[in-house]
Amino acid sequence: MTPEQIVFKRAMERAIESNGGDVFRACLWMQYHQNNYGAEQKRVIVHLHPNLKNEVIHQLTKKDD
Repeated sequence: MTPEQIVFKRAMERAIESNGGDVFRACLWMQYHQNNYGAEQKRVIVHLHPNLKNEVIHQLTKKDD
């Protein structure tokens, strides 16, 4: 995982927790409330490639069998 993905993962984990475990709402919240994050987190949220974001979200949501 890249350093940018780690920053995104931490922000995503907080957003999911703040939205009662709802990943969809967490994604929307992050999109519309980017100004609530610091400069580095905001830069990562805005500029991280979607494929890299998707990898993080997949990791956060996958079930361990």
